[in-house]
Amino acid sequence: MSLLSRKKSSFIGLAIYCAIAAANGPSPLFADEEPHTITVDVTATRLEPQFDESMAARKLEDGDPAALLKWQPGLSLYSAGGISSLPVLHGLNDERVKVSIDGAEINAACANHMNPPLSYVDPSAVEGIEVSHGSPAVSSGGDNLAGVIRVRTDRPKFAEVQGVIRKSAKLSSIYRSNNESITESLAADAATSNLSLGYKGAFSRSSSYFDGHGDKVRSTQYEVRNHALNLALRGDSNEFTIKGALQEIPYQGYVNQYMDMAQNDAKSLSLADRADFEWGKLDARFFLHDVDHEMGFFSHEKEGSMPMLVDGRDIGYSVGGEINLDSQNLLRVGDELHRFELDDRWPAVPGSMMMGPDTYVNINHGHRQVWGNYAEWQFKPAPEWTTVAGVRSSLVLSDTGDVQPYNSGSMGGMGAEMPSEMEMMARAVDMSEADDAAAAAHFNALDRSQVDHNLDLTLSSTYEPTARSSYELGFARKSRSPSLYERYSWGRGTMAMTMIGWFGDANGYVGDPELDPETANTVNLSARWHGVNEQSWELQATPYFSYIQDFIDADRIGSFNPRMSMDDTKYLLQFANHDARMGGIDLSGAVRIFEDGNFGQGRARGILGWVRGKRVDGGDLYHMMPLNGRLALEQSKGSWSNAVEFQLVSRKSKVDARRAELETAGYVITNLYSSYRWENIRLDFGVTNLFDAFYFLPLGGVDYADWSYEGGMGRMHSVPGPGRSFNAGVTIEF
Repeated sequence: MSLLSRKKSSFIGLAIYCAIAAANGPSPLFADEEPHTITVDVTATRLEPQFDESMAARKLEDGDPAALLKWQPGLSLYSAGGISSLPVLHGLNDERVKVSIDGAEINAACANHMNPPLSYVDPSAVEGIEVSHGSPAVSSGGDNLAGVIRVRTDRPKFAEVQGVIRKSAKLSSIYRSNNESITESLAADAATSNLSLGYKGAFSRSSSYFDGHGDKVRSTQYEVRNHALNLALRGDSNEFTIKGALQEIPYQGYVNQYMDMAQNDAKSLSLADRADFEWGKLDARFFLHDVDHEMGFFSHEKEGSMPMLVDGRDIGYSVGGEINLDSQNLLRVGDELHRFELDDRWPAVPGSMMMGPDTYVNINHGHRQVWGNYAEWQFKPAPEWTTVAGVRSSLVLSDTGDVQPYNSGSMGGMGAEMPSEMEMMARAVDMSEADDAAAAAHFNALDRSQVDHNLDLTLSSTYEPTARSSYELGFARKSRSPSLYERYSWGRGTMAMTMIGWFGDANGYVGDPELDPETANTVNLSARWHGVNEQSWELQATPYFSYIQDFIDADRIGSFNPRMSMDDTKYLLQFANHDARMGGIDLSGAVRIFEDGNFGQGRARGILGWVRGKRVDGGDLYHMMPLNGRLALEQSKGSWSNAVEFQLVSRKSKVDARRAELETAGYVITNLYSSYRWENIRLDFGVTNLFDAFYFLPLGGVDYADWSYEGGMGRMHSVPGPGRSFNAGVTIEF
């Protein structure tokens, strides 16, 4: 990182420190006075299951943190690495969804988005997740189109009695048979009534999984180690927390990418101060996240030689306040800054005809800085009505330095070795070196600095005519500026372009510095009904529609044959703005089936989702999840809890022809779960894909790893899902 960037980072850190100090200064909260508050759930779904076993079952099933979201209506997952799936909300993917971990916002520092935000938290550390979508309040976050996913790790624990030291620990271990996956975690904390110290550590390792036919799905293995330490101080009216975390991923396979993750080392620091005042609340946060990332090859399941090194840094702060104007009016205001710095370089490969003699500079000291502030008014014009109106203004600055290809000339190094597989793939279509040299010269001559002024608006109104029903109508205008990779990926050679892209489609991509920000205009209606006791039954329906101006899609500019195979053709595409339309509906519900002394409690719950997306100028959008649903039958009595779950997915026939997206057949998957708790010990058992069904993942992309391993014959097919797995876990609390 540049010295100037580090000075800016230090300045930001000093600024937020002063803000926190100011927040801690006066604490005029009187113990005998309760401030006026208004509580309302604004288009947010809290994943707090009625049965604690629901979350435990998801942790048992999969080591991927994103898998905890599988029961969120309207949400699906792009397949990537074993612990790095990309969330999709209402058909809008990846960076169109804002993800925060304890208030920290993290960007993927990889041309393939191999290290998305959710990959930095271990599932065992997750205490709760809140998903805001549709027409979410502007206070929930900006620079997104679809909504916000807020992950909350375990909160600091304090002793209830002054002068007493509270101590606790938890050990957990999970085994999954299909991929011989092992997950182990440890949590320990000690606290007084005012001071808390906690540690969490986790280790997970997995081999590549097998599909329903018993065939290995290569490049799906991974290993990850996480450590987190937190220190918290609690006063009469505020709580101050410092959290530090380290992550090491020695390797992670990506079945639908040309390369794998060869290393990912990250460290983070966050500060948070929450204070209560007579007039309301103040929340101040600071975060810093550094990552050293390497793409490459590490096993015989996908062989090659081409290192790609990325250094990424996220740094930012947020200060937000809630002001209780009176019993019917609440004002929220805030100021936020998020700066992302990126260096992406591909070192020369000794002896290579094409990957040398110089280092390929893909992103040179790139930075993207978002400064936003918002104001939001929540008021109750009548007892049964709650309205929220908000405005957010964001200034987005992005820029990058000069770049260079492997070779500024048009000839490879003399006396070099024979070309590798990737070099052969590139040379089969064009002279990649010449294309990249010309592209670099053109790129360096451009004025690459971009300034975007984005405006978000939200207005929602909730009507509760009875205690058993509510209806919400909302409108939102949401904006997102292009990412550094969307704007500043510049290579025009086939090999360079195939290194860019997080879509798992084996196509190649190039950016455009002149891309405009995306703006989504969304209308949604949500209706919810439930019994006198919400545990008896509930039903919710949410139709939605979005018109997206300047949606960042891609246009074809060429084609190529991977591995020089005439059996398969992939495409070269450039990111481009096009208007698009999206619409769909989410359904969710639950009902108590029985409650008696012989069988305990039983309920059924389910979700159903449908989404459709099209470009206004014609053609379906990429990776639209077909009609899909989940149904679970759950039973709990005493120490036992059991569940049978069905996942139902229809055929995917609406595909993006521009990217040669593949259709997939429908399928049904059956899962079983059971758990038993005895004093401080909990045992979990499960069988996923009980009948060992073979199926293709609708959002899995293409199976490049197996196609390449088997010699590149025929066409690539979709990525198969995992076959049957017997899973077991044990948790001991002290």
